[in-house]
Amino acid sequence: MARASQAYDPLNKITIDTVISPLSVGELDLAASHIKKADVNDLYLFDRGYNAFWLFSMILSKGSNFCARINIRNWKAAHMLIESGLKEKVYIKYPSEKAISKSKELDLSVEPIVVRFISIDLDNSDKEVLATSLLDFEKYPYELFEDLYHNRWQIEESYKIMKSRVEMENFTGKSPEEIKQDFHARTFTQNLAAILAFPVHEEVKENNKDKKYEYQINWTQAIAKMKDSVVLLFIRDNIHKIIEKLQKHFLRNIEPVRPNLDKPEPKR
Repeated sequence: MARASQAYDPLNKITIDTVISPLSVGELDLAASHIKKADVNDLYLFDRGYNAFWLFSMILSKGSNFCARINIRNWKAAHMLIESGLKEKVYIKYPSEKAISKSKELDLSVEPIVVRFISIDLDNSDKEVLATSLLDFEKYPYELFEDLYHNRWQIEESYKIMKSRVEMENFTGKSPEEIKQDFHARTFTQNLAAILAFPVHEEVKENNKDKKYEYQINWTQAIAKMKDSVVLLFIRDNIHKIIEKLQKHFLRNIEPVRPNLDKPEPKR
């Protein structure tokens, strides 16, 4: 068994950093490996599996920011915000003994951090609470955070493409080296498809501007075509012709973006 993790750019559909490891390595430790490569002013979006003081502290030490959905039952500040009825409030977050131990292990500061907590009403009448380091209320008003966090759903779509379209688990060998080669080669292929498709997006948008729905590239078709062509880009001389054919294929194979289909299905 193995665990895969990636730092993903949801706006450009690019994997920034990725790793495959033994299952014994936890999600938080893999996330830390991505953050070690962070740039100043990067913004990390996290779901509830990444609520760790030391992880937030590591992000801040890099000059980056975070916006994470918080488990209300496990975070006192989140529970207090819900009880108060307020939409947002800034709290000082102190590290637990466990967080202090982990922070010292990673040579991180154990000083308290200032966190802005934001309560958002969901369609099912529940509430979600986001914790963020974006403290400027004027520059980052309350109204932008629901859409901001919603971008995180693209990471789930990326994993779906990785599993069902790229067939990541259909390895060509059994040794750790062969599996790592497959994993990173297919991630590279997925990235290359996104890069080559980038100039096509505006043309798709322009060609379909009068239709009921917005349209986007059909990523299933794009990845399938990319898998057949990626090697040719490194062995042929006139690769501009291959790229042109790929982009024409992307342009022909599009699909509508219907409202609410990018949200997780409700539990049955």
